[in-house]
Amino acid sequence: YTYAMPLIEQGSVLLAAPGDHFALQQQYFHKAVILIVRHSERGDMGLILNRPTAFSAGDLDLPYEPSIVDHLLKFFGLPTGSDGWNVWFGGDCHGLGSPDSSDSMICSCLHTSERLATDSDEVIRGVYMIDLARARELVAKGEAERD
Repeated sequence: YTYAMPLIEQGSVLLAAPGDHFALQQQYFHKAVILIVRHSERGDMGLILNRPTAFSAGDLDLPYEPSIVDHLLKFFGLPTGSDGWNVWFGGDCHGLGSPDSSDSMICSCLHTSERLATDSDEVIRGVYMIDLARARELVAKGEAERD
């Protein structure tokens, strides 16, 4: 369900208006659709939902513990488990000028599997966020599907 609300809360979806004040400094916010995944008095964290990239996790050398199967696949020149995980640009999650900001990326997956809720943070009923490393682990064990 959806409804208009004047306040921002966790699970809110924000639609950036063309030509707003982000247009010059943070161009990736232009016409962005942002899901607020954390809300607190200290600030909000949102993920941009409509910014796919042409990269996979393998292209970016994101942290990944390869399995024995991955080593064998790599030996034979086949794609490993780090390939095929599409990367979307979610924004500057730490915030510009934030004391928490660093050069490190936050890599998360959004999903709707209630079965994996205990391994995830609930964003809003039926939508969860999980760390990419944990998502990969669950897929490798056959406990989840990558889609």
